[in-house]
Amino acid sequence: MRMLDARAIRERLGENWPDAELRVLSSVTSTSDVAWAWAEAGCPEGTAVFAEEQVRGRGRFGRTWHSPRGRDILLSVVLRPPTEEVSPAHLTALGAVAVAEAIEAEAGLRPQIRWPNDLTLGNRKVAGVLVECRGERVAPCVMGLGVNVNSRRDELPADLRSSATSLAAEAGRAFCREAIAGALLSRLCCRVADAVAGRWELVAAAWRQRASLVGQVVAVESQGRAHRGRVVAADPLRGLELELPNGERRACRAEDTTLILPGGEGCTGG
Repeated sequence: MRMLDARAIRERLGENWPDAELRVLSSVTSTSDVAWAWAEAGCPEGTAVFAEEQVRGRGRFGRTWHSPRGRDILLSVVLRPPTEEVSPAHLTALGAVAVAEAIEAEAGLRPQIRWPNDLTLGNRKVAGVLVECRGERVAPCVMGLGVNVNSRRDELPADLRSSATSLAAEAGRAFCREAIAGALLSRLCCRVADAVAGRWELVAAAWRQRASLVGQVVAVESQGRAHRGRVVAADPLRGLELELPNGERRACRAEDTTLILPGGEGCTGG
């Protein structure tokens, strides 16, 4: 198995995050565990750890990321936004936009964003974003990213094969992981810069163009209660607005809401 080439990824970054260190590890519990250790040691923003295998990759609400060894992109990035106005919700949204833009540029596929942190192709999950912040301030924080690049559906657990996919499965060919990883980090750097510079509406507009749930009937669990309704609005910061069968409108925030998907959640990233 050929491991990811950190130097090739760095070459694709250009001038973005010039001081950041990129490392590729063989096997870790979670890339985010490694990234947190580096963040607490004072590493520069944009420092990223890639792994060929995660033993306990994690997603929202304790879910697990499933990825066959050496097939996909598993990474975590240290971010240090200089303003508290850039919240975890901002970072989750701009991370999803960056992943979507990188996939579109390098694979010619156009994923949609399934609120709050999934990216899908043909309604199957292809990537996920998980942002973790500790303490009262946003900085530092760690963004975990997972992209199913070259994995085959038959390599995934049987209960995920109907709800997950990969770039290769959708396009019918394999992709250079270094090219996608470099594009992803480049787009992430640019979208973080947009948010920090007060150009949030550019990010939000790109998010809304790719949002997939508006108009659909969905089931959610929010604050310990299950609801089913039609999505009448979706916003990366305010969340979903559902119209329930009785006509009532209900707001659902990402921090206490999860979508209940047919056939299971699919692979969840971070």
